[in-house]
Amino acid sequence: MKTSRRYIYAAGLSVGMIMTLVSVLVSFQMIVYLENGGSLFLVILASLTSGLTVGSVITYIIHKMS
Repeated sequence: MKTSRRYIYAAGLSVGMIMTLVSVLVSFQMIVYLENGGSLFLVILASLTSGLTVGSVITYIIHKMS
């Protein structure tokens, strides 16, 4: 099924906006976690893992749509 490029761009923009809101909320939680004595290594590891996972899922979905 071929999808119009406008739908793909709109989907990308909406996912980007949602990810922006989620990352702002997560960053506030991470600041609180670090202030309470949390480990910076775990924060970096979690952000890399979640970023790579979300990026690969979005790439897979957009590849299947086009």
